[in-house]
Amino acid sequence: MRVLQIHNRYRQHGGEDQVVAAEATLLRSNGHEVEQFSVDNPESPLATAAALAQAPWNRKSSTEVGETIQAYQPDVVHVHNTWFQLSPAVVAVAHQLAPVVMTVHNYRLMCSNAQLLRDDRPCRLCLDGSLWNGVIHSCYRDPVSSSLAALTIATGRKRVWRSEVDRYLALSDLASELLIEIGIGRERIAVKDNFVPDPGPRRQPAESSQVVLFVGRLSPEKGVRQLLDNRALLADAGLTLRVAGDGPLQGLVAPLLGANYLGRLTSEQLGAEMLGARALVMPSIWYEGQPRTALEAFAGGLPVAGSSLGAIGELLRAQPGSWTFDPHGDWSTAVATLRSDPSIREASIAARKLWERRFGPERAVDNLENAYTQAIEEHGRHR
Repeated sequence: MRVLQIHNRYRQHGGEDQVVAAEATLLRSNGHEVEQFSVDNPESPLATAAALAQAPWNRKSSTEVGETIQAYQPDVVHVHNTWFQLSPAVVAVAHQLAPVVMTVHNYRLMCSNAQLLRDDRPCRLCLDGSLWNGVIHSCYRDPVSSSLAALTIATGRKRVWRSEVDRYLALSDLASELLIEIGIGRERIAVKDNFVPDPGPRRQPAESSQVVLFVGRLSPEKGVRQLLDNRALLADAGLTLRVAGDGPLQGLVAPLLGANYLGRLTSEQLGAEMLGARALVMPSIWYEGQPRTALEAFAGGLPVAGSSLGAIGELLRAQPGSWTFDPHGDWSTAVATLRSDPSIREASIAARKLWERRFGPERAVDNLENAYTQAIEEHGRHR
């Protein structure tokens, strides 16, 4: 099968970019041809302003994508991110020329900041009411940028999202239900897990370590402040908090943790940390998508204690031996479980079994091939 991936990379590369690269490699290793059309959002303020002005409908990008499709002749186009250099226009032109699959990595189709988060709490104002709410509260950078983000969402809903995508791939049941709320037919949505490779054996049993690990962008939505507020509770339980990542709250984290602030690690360094830790903690205060960090933990038999909110809570509640907590609430019960060797031992075994069952490469290939086949069939019915 010939697959064209379309992806607008973010300035700070993260989980979405890793998924795109990993899926391309996986598909190629299983006999498929993969071409990529990708762009980076600009760095300079002037170029950013010019690109944002075209975010609702970028004709130049749509022309370039159309030419790429005509030259490559893919069997299916797989769209990942269009914000903001590409715009919904590229999806519209793609659908004129080929079947289209779109992975919904975040909540950009319904929320200006893509997080359904405002003032550190989940927010549904734009889902339940007008997109103008995102402008009033300056949910994306500033009022002008928020206006363009809201206009992009409105334009996409009116001209693209309800008719120009043959198959949506949601990362959780929550994301699937939210897509239905904005008018996308249930029959065009599939819930598809991300995947991660096998990291190899653990250095030691999870219960032999006292390290509780946080991995991720150091930003408010990841629950970093809530984590720091509870570091004394972890220390009193004899647990050592180590943090890997960088971001806007790095200046707050580094002085408090000293040598236990690891900074941004390579994938090899991060894998070693995970294979030697007791548990991973994920106190996100937004709904998340399906973070690769959690899947990497499962693959390495690393227990996960995570937020009860959104996709993380959905994932962990269905996982024997894992547990959730309210990131804004009392962490004492979660910390007591982290301290329990039998609980950690059980969770470690269950985590690895979950990866084998749901998040390995073999399952991922089947999921992608099924989605592409369904998109091709759906596209053919409407031609």
